[in-house]
Amino acid sequence: MIAVMSGQFVQRGEAAVFDKWVRTSAALSGGVDLVIQLPTEYAVATAEKFGEGAVSLIDQMHSIDVLLFGSESGDAGRLQECATADADTRVSDRIREILKDGCTYARARQLAVSEIYGEEIAGVFEKPNDILGISYLSAMRKQNVSFAPMLIKRYGAGHDTTAGKDGIACASQIRKMLFAGEDFEQFVPTDAYTLYHQSIAAGRAPVCLENAEKAVIWALRKKSAADFEKLTDVSEGLHNRLFAAAQSTGSLSTLYDLVKTKRYTHARIRRLCLSAVLDIYDFPPPQMFRVLGFNRRGEELLSVIKENGELPVVTSYKEAKNAGVAAAFEREADFTDFYTLLMPDCAGCGEEMRQSVVKID
Repeated sequence: MIAVMSGQFVQRGEAAVFDKWVRTSAALSGGVDLVIQLPTEYAVATAEKFGEGAVSLIDQMHSIDVLLFGSESGDAGRLQECATADADTRVSDRIREILKDGCTYARARQLAVSEIYGEEIAGVFEKPNDILGISYLSAMRKQNVSFAPMLIKRYGAGHDTTAGKDGIACASQIRKMLFAGEDFEQFVPTDAYTLYHQSIAAGRAPVCLENAEKAVIWALRKKSAADFEKLTDVSEGLHNRLFAAAQSTGSLSTLYDLVKTKRYTHARIRRLCLSAVLDIYDFPPPQMFRVLGFNRRGEELLSVIKENGELPVVTSYKEAKNAGVAAAFEREADFTDFYTLLMPDCAGCGEEMRQSVVKID
């Protein structure tokens, strides 16, 4: 079982609550054999780009049989129909027309699919994990991969709900509990909870952009309107709203509210701001298999990937230099240096260079 995991920053446009090595340890304790990082550029992008990056990285391993991902619907056939709709030029043309009315892209796509494919198919585009799953399936079609999809049915509390259900809470609720100092033990595996508690006790978590809010705002204030315009998900003057908001407030929540309209979601605005701070303006193809951790079986898998894969397997900066991908490693090191500034007790620079790969028996 190989997990492709976001690094220090995640798709909701936020810093990961726990660093990538803690989360790697949690994944390994939960049964994963090998953890490989999704490049940050893709991890903080739209669902479409997130899916493209993940599928590309996985495909280049040439060692994968099945791609598993979470889904609210749990219906592989229905998601395949949605992927077909997503690639239909009639749908994309209709989306452009509907967007002129000022609604969000997600809503425009749902309305366009409903008109052409019916409400039942369109309804699948409402759920965040189904949407991400459709992105995986669309990317698999475009890239003509050899592995097959398999859905994991999600149950319990839904996305962004405010209460647990059947012993399961959504990630957003657990984040809120973390920052409120509330106990969340009942909602995570025991081994993972131990790791998380240790990280909190060490002053390394929970991590958020607000822990260095003024520094984040300062980084945004250094950007010109032209800099914001270079961001990949900017359209129709949104760069001007971002520039004006950054110049006028010292609060991230206020900045997001100033930019927010019925056309742009908070998640999209957060991703844009984070991309600007991290200087992410394009999506270079994955350069390496950045290994974060493994167990004994994972170590065997690495041998297979080294033999079959198209990219170098990298567990350290030395290996990155030897493989000619030092620049990609250094870029992730820069992201980590910023991330450590966001910890409750700020850590120093160089963690990406010093941190050993996580190994368990």
